[in-house]
Amino acid sequence: MAKTKQCKRCGGVIDKKAKICPHCGCAVKKPIYKRVWFWLLLIVVLIIALFGCDTSEPAPAPEDREYTEVTVDEMYDELEANALNAEEKYKDMYVAVKGNLSVIDSDGDYIAIEPINNEYTLNSVHCRITSDDQLETVKGLSIGDTIVVKGRISDIGEVTGFYLDIDSIE
Repeated sequence: MAKTKQCKRCGGVIDKKAKICPHCGCAVKKPIYKRVWFWLLLIVVLIIALFGCDTSEPAPAPEDREYTEVTVDEMYDELEANALNAEEKYKDMYVAVKGNLSVIDSDGDYIAIEPINNEYTLNSVHCRITSDDQLETVKGLSIGDTIVVKGRISDIGEVTGFYLDIDSIE
């Protein structure tokens, strides 16, 4: 008894190993999931998805991080002296920045802090609020309060200044 199957096009009975249907001339192919290369590719994709290619160490938890204490004045002095050096120094650095609260975004997305004792400045650090706890802390603050914001400097530009992702506000 020969092993047979049906042609998907005409429905005729054909030999299981046939490459072409003798009734209609249609090419008979194995389904993709019955091909060896499909399973090999699937295994490779699954291995990459499970183990990933990221060899970097995870960032320490906020409570385990060491923060470099700086003021808004110090950061902007370095930025104005040499933006390239300031970028290399501060990019991805964890800092505790002390300054006066100058902006509280009405959407609750960010705050900005400016230098202490300098009410006529355009220099401020744009601080992105990253949690509901931080948002609640900000609700209790007022423009002009002196605060310390701890977080990672995520972006720097000679025109746009410093952007910080907040870990905590004190």
